[in-house]
Amino acid sequence: MTGRRMAGARSLWRANGMKDEQFGMPVIGIVNSFTDVNPGHRAFKELVGYVKEGVWAAGGTPAEFNVPAPCDGMAQGEGMHFILPSRDLIAGSIQAMASAHGFDGLVFLCSCDKIVPGMLMAAAALNKPCMFLTAGSMLPYEADEGTYVTPDLKESIGQRNIDAISEETFTRFRENICFSCGTCSMYGTANTMGVFAEVIGLCPIDSTTMPNSSALPGNLTLASGYAAHDATMT
Repeated sequence: MTGRRMAGARSLWRANGMKDEQFGMPVIGIVNSFTDVNPGHRAFKELVGYVKEGVWAAGGTPAEFNVPAPCDGMAQGEGMHFILPSRDLIAGSIQAMASAHGFDGLVFLCSCDKIVPGMLMAAAALNKPCMFLTAGSMLPYEADEGTYVTPDLKESIGQRNIDAISEETFTRFRENICFSCGTCSMYGTANTMGVFAEVIGLCPIDSTTMPNSSALPGNLTLASGYAAHDATMT
């Protein structure tokens, strides 16, 4: 952003708080899929701050923007008609934002079924240095009779239908099996796609299977900010 022709762009960046010394630094786009609606994505409201710290500490400028993150498990009936197309909507919106603003690198904050693939599609199309980070997995429900995870709630519907469990037990499962925020506690699409992103080198090692409530997410988001900046310098 040099020369008189770019004075308008520099002035608009200044409105965001950018200082003279930041012009010329790598600008790292942070694709944040935070939403209060989807429990797999709620943690990103806090975790994005650590990513920004990492980018700042490495000598870059973070630039956060947001994308939709609908939940497959909540979107039932007619709502499911919008879930698969959301993948392309997410990919396209990221490509538009990153290309329009010429970000030097990207950090993708994603967790759930269509959001991880949508962001992978965008990363492949943009071909910029990038890092991915998920919010971690939902904690299991520990009960006196055993440990339960999200598929057990579906099993309990059938069990209740044939009176294999009581209404009281079914209510307890319904209220507790989704025990915390995070990706559903099973190897469904969300965790599978997260592990895939880790295996191909886009996520920090061991990050996609960490518990949502552990201390690891903050440390890994900070490291992701560093890594995304450093990748733009190679």
